[in-house]
Amino acid sequence: IRDSLAFFFEPPHLILPQPEPIFDLDFTRPYLLQARPAMRKLREYLVLANLDDQFSETNEMVRRDLSEEQLERVEEEGYISVVARDKWALDQHLFYVVGRDLQSLHAGLREVYPSIVSKLKERQMNRWVTTIYAGGTDLTLGNTIEKKLGIALRVPDGFREAPLEVDNVVWLRDFIQGGSLNLFLAQLPYENAEQLTEAGIKEIINDIAGEYISSDADSTYLMINDTDLPTFIEPVSIDGKYALEARGIWEMANDYMAGSFISYLVLDEATNQLTLMMGIIHRPNENKRDLSEQLEVILRTAKFKASGSS
Repeated sequence: IRDSLAFFFEPPHLILPQPEPIFDLDFTRPYLLQARPAMRKLREYLVLANLDDQFSETNEMVRRDLSEEQLERVEEEGYISVVARDKWALDQHLFYVVGRDLQSLHAGLREVYPSIVSKLKERQMNRWVTTIYAGGTDLTLGNTIEKKLGIALRVPDGFREAPLEVDNVVWLRDFIQGGSLNLFLAQLPYENAEQLTEAGIKEIINDIAGEYISSDADSTYLMINDTDLPTFIEPVSIDGKYALEARGIWEMANDYMAGSFISYLVLDEATNQLTLMMGIIHRPNENKRDLSEQLEVILRTAKFKASGSS
């Protein structure tokens, strides 16, 4: 069952320079939950029970937590999945997967894990909103983006604008310990459907981001590195508009800098424009999963004005 858990809940987060799991799993047992009060204050629990194991202390807890009707369904259907809330503390979710025997438990876990993963991601993103904007929102930078690009974006406090003397590009930087977070936004005319392809979005990122983002060294420019690791691209919706999401690795040509990025290329049919929104991480030798998720939350706050750029 541990292999199944690793496969379903600890695959690598797409896509980072060093592998990091999408979730951090920790194993515990009911007696440890009773012995260590801090263990009962966590936000999410996945409870796996094989009712055929007569010596399992987890089964004892599950039989106390579930109703007789639910336990009867386990015997009839082979397994059930139940979500409970606030068992030991507020804002807790407990995801029970209970099988009649080990084979049924495996089958149940395979069946229900996508919905559990989706709910865990949703709750994580909601928590990031609270964390990201705990210091407030920078209304000045938000107004700058709205004036230049016609986009309302919630910019957390801490970012600073890079001095670019162009009307259709905004580059914001937040210098954090050990590196920086970057928000890069640019607009360009929508010319043809080729722009909204895998090759098209890569070309746009290399051309536009490469033109404006560089390091202090001479002849440097940002570019996608899809040789060492692939760039994952899929269609998504941003503010109800069609977009391509790209996740991958960037590097600085002619310099020793690299990191991960997440980007959205959004089509605004009302204005016949494309908007490139990138979240770029530079934090060498540090984990980047949480930072990538935070940048995703920020970029997904984008709201497009019906009239387009001012």
